[in-house]
Amino acid sequence: MVEVKTDSEQQMADLSVGGGCPSCGGALSVRKTPGQVWGYCPSCRRLSQPRMAVGPQGIVLMHRTAAA
Repeated sequence: MVEVKTDSEQQMADLSVGGGCPSCGGALSVRKTPGQVWGYCPSCRRLSQPRMAVGPQGIVLMHRTAAA
């Protein structure tokens, strides 16, 4: 489930994505400002910079992966 709050004066949007954390599966808090997207998971405290796009089904968040 996605919850969206916007502030058109500052061109900012806050989203809460249930199960959106790629590390632990916890709720991901996302802030979108002009030119930047930041994600934070309060469960595992992961800070990320996902890419955001609008797809046919709605908002899509993409996280980079790295091989160990």
